[in-house]
Amino acid sequence: MDQITSRWLAKETYRPTEIEVHYDKITPKLFAEEYIGTKNKIPTTYEVYCSNGKPLFITVADFNYKDRTIGKSINYIQSYDIDWSVLPWYKKLYSNAPIPKNLSEILEIASTLSKDMDLLRVDLFDIDGKVYFNELTLSPGGFIFSSWNKTGIIEAGHRALEVIGSM
Repeated sequence: MDQITSRWLAKETYRPTEIEVHYDKITPKLFAEEYIGTKNKIPTTYEVYCSNGKPLFITVADFNYKDRTIGKSINYIQSYDIDWSVLPWYKKLYSNAPIPKNLSEILEIASTLSKDMDLLRVDLFDIDGKVYFNELTLSPGGFIFSSWNKTGIIEAGHRALEVIGSM
């Protein structure tokens, strides 16, 4: 365990040639929290992209998805608008994720946390009808969305600019 955590805390995690160089200015810390998943299931993450308190779209990341075509678990990712209609932004689309039990609460929390932020990704879990905080991300993926198609990149940008431009 010490070898793993030492690597996580190494200052050289982000190099100047990488996109998210701002992490170089932050002293690495390690927090241990109570695990909220189950022994055999990692919690599904609801990543709500927001601009100035307005949820723009949601990406679902489920690391328990079993792809029947290849017979193994893979990372499942899909994007939805705030009414839970699929946004075909990923190069590979998977079957639809169920609507989280507390979608309205997830959107409300994301809206509150992103107030006065040009762009913020609010990551939350919905476990058995209870919403848990995961993380806030100011530069999701370093703004390099290599798994998105061109339509998704353009549409996501337009949604953010509409909110920022209307201020």
